[in-house]
Amino acid sequence: MLLLAIGEVDPELVREAREMGAGRGRTVRRALTAALAAVLALAMAVTAYGYFSGADWFKSWFADKAGGLTASQQAYIEANAVEIGQSATVNGWTVTVRSALVDQYDFCILLRVEPPAGTKLDADGDIQLQELSLDRADGVDKGAATGGMNGIICSEAEGGGLTCLWTRSVSVPQDSNFSFLDGAERTLRLERLCIGPDEVAEGPWEIALTLPTSGVKAVELVTEPVPCQGEIFTALDQAAGRRPLDMTVTSFRITALGVEARAGYHMADREPGEVITLPVSLVLTDGTEIQVNGMGGAYGGGMAWFHFPFSAPVVLEDVDHIRLGGDVTIPMPD
Repeated sequence: MLLLAIGEVDPELVREAREMGAGRGRTVRRALTAALAAVLALAMAVTAYGYFSGADWFKSWFADKAGGLTASQQAYIEANAVEIGQSATVNGWTVTVRSALVDQYDFCILLRVEPPAGTKLDADGDIQLQELSLDRADGVDKGAATGGMNGIICSEAEGGGLTCLWTRSVSVPQDSNFSFLDGAERTLRLERLCIGPDEVAEGPWEIALTLPTSGVKAVELVTEPVPCQGEIFTALDQAAGRRPLDMTVTSFRITALGVEARAGYHMADREPGEVITLPVSLVLTDGTEIQVNGMGGAYGGGMAWFHFPFSAPVVLEDVDHIRLGGDVTIPMPD
């Protein structure tokens, strides 16, 4: 699931990762449920559901991932998380787009699933929102944001419903005008809900919405090729060690929610099944260093594409420079 959330990766690596992580999913969900429940006990809220606003929910979720948030990160979320509140009901099941946090290539959409009257959902069970898509109503950029379980996380169960988060990062051509911030009407479509081992609710649910336009557009940091060192390793045997890989970064774009990089490498340096990654760190103006966690990307023809989401939004004004493998630095523009 992590590999899928990163972007277009080798399906075989995804299958292997799923097999390795299959026994851990329930523990992770329990931990997140408990953490959110503890915070909910301190702040009941302002929405129609009687708990967190979208901004408060995002702050809690990102703080849990990143080990806390700075004042500027909290301010960014408060300024850019937008309540949406659009719903669709099919066969008694209601899906609501509660709120969203968006930048040019990334989004976090908070969803609420309400079952028919009398049906109880188990927050510790499995939930799958299958065949999700978010396309412009006019058909432009169709298929850019699609997924299944990608980035969906079960959280608290209240009043018989579940709250889920769909996160997505898209990789687009360098000359593309694609942006989730374009203000266009979009349709979120969900084909089916699978809750537990046996229960399936067929859709589709279609929800018309307009994403917020206040997020950060991508900033291109590379104007000419930058030699650096990536890393290469076998996905299922990292204990064998990682070895350096000479790479040349040809594009490096940063937004508040993630970075996208493109780099060339010698095809002969990679064996089938090996994973390429690009070590990336953000160095803030106060000297704090934030490592960007990413495992893989998409490869082909001696080129690699990486899109790494941040563990919490980054305020670009707080970033002094980027550090790549081989101790190569890329300054932020003035």
